[in-house]
Amino acid sequence: MIGATPMMRSTLTRIDHTGISVLDVEVLRLRPDTEHDHVLRILDAGAQLSARYVLVICNDPDEQRMVDRFAGTCEAAAERGMRACLEFMIFSSVKTLGDARRVVAQAGHQGGAILVDSLHLQRSGGTPAEVAALPRELLPYAQLCDGPFGPIMPAEAVALTEARTGRLFPGDGQLPLHDLVHALPAGAPLAVEAPVAALAGLPAAERVRQAYVAVARFLGSPFTLRRRPGRDGPKVEFGL
Repeated sequence: MIGATPMMRSTLTRIDHTGISVLDVEVLRLRPDTEHDHVLRILDAGAQLSARYVLVICNDPDEQRMVDRFAGTCEAAAERGMRACLEFMIFSSVKTLGDARRVVAQAGHQGGAILVDSLHLQRSGGTPAEVAALPRELLPYAQLCDGPFGPIMPAEAVALTEARTGRLFPGDGQLPLHDLVHALPAGAPLAVEAPVAALAGLPAAERVRQAYVAVARFLGSPFTLRRRPGRDGPKVEFGL
């Protein structure tokens, strides 16, 4: 997806044909050895896709360097019409919601924001009440999934495995998702980030359908599922 690749051209064509818009691009990792040119290439790809946000993860033990580089990323993202959203997780250098707020504040760029993922909030010991206390402008969107209530602050390897393969769809677990949704700004987009290992063999469209049905059911919203002809075969449409 970096540069004028066949995948980028195909994706742009499909976006044009389906009318789907791109919420965010991910993931942009800031490590000690990350070259700024690499950051710019990711942001350029996001701009090509007309993405609204770029998700940033920091893996740098030097906090001042991390803050400076996040600020530079915010500036470059803003020049391309995007906001840089910092995600916290216990296996990164920004482990908690408090850490994320501190880094974004120190970066001091209006294009900086915080990405709250329901699993990472829970595993890092955060609460929906802490989310509700944040300035509304720092929370442009959020990622939802579900899972067991505990453990809190598990070993990094355990948390990483769960995050990559062991999540559940919203409403299928014990996380305080309703409280989290009510803590977010009204109208904030909700993304479903729920890699479920048991569903890995299903076609992408079926996994999308299951995720959509789950989140619509969780939100208590009526939803419709339609199929229509398309240039590349039947299209599946979802609508609230």
